[in-house]
Amino acid sequence: SVDADAGVPGVYSPGLVSFTANVVAAGVATALSSPLNYARNIQYAAAPGHAEPSVLRVLAQLWQEVRAAEPASRLARVRLVARRLTIGWGTLRVSVGIAVSSQIYSLSMRELA
Repeated sequence: SVDADAGVPGVYSPGLVSFTANVVAAGVATALSSPLNYARNIQYAAAPGHAEPSVLRVLAQLWQEVRAAEPASRLARVRLVARRLTIGWGTLRVSVGIAVSSQIYSLSMRELA
């Protein structure tokens, strides 16, 4: 886990452990929010004058597409979901960016204290 900085309450010491924890936490959060982002993008893509689909309808359609995927291997389905939800290099980029920002913030707070 992350060691708290003794001199500044509530500010964590920057380091490899906290950086790694932040990358993992941000990656998990980004991946968990991706179905909602996917549904929002599908809604934004609705043609003017047409009703936009609900989030549940978009996710149900995605689920049906995944179940009907060929080949029916588990790996192929996981790849399809990752592609549709755009989980990949962008997720890693966001995760590392959040972790770097956290490190900069922690260093800044230590210097300002």
